[in-house]
Amino acid sequence: MAIFGELADRKGRKATMVLVMGGVGVTTAAMGSVPSHASVGVLAPILFLALRVVQGLFVGGVTATMHTLGTVAGSRGPRGPETLSLGYAGVYCGMARRT
Repeated sequence: MAIFGELADRKGRKATMVLVMGGVGVTTAAMGSVPSHASVGVLAPILFLALRVVQGLFVGGVTATMHTLGTVAGSRGPRGPETLSLGYAGVYCGMARRT
């Protein structure tokens, strides 16, 4: 979040959001194209783990830019309820689904 939050402040939130969404897509596709353990041996899980770490960085960027864009795009009135519902609704829905 810290990496892409600062980038969003410097280069713009929309451009950063496009970058991080593209990064998530590319890393997800790359994880699907990692060769099997039978063909490359121990390199397969190492590649997969490295891509997963990079994907996690991009997901942190999505979170950082999404919360900020949601807050700024909201109404001019009190932004607290909108920010809370936008940013955490998915988290709470995910937690409720697991119980």
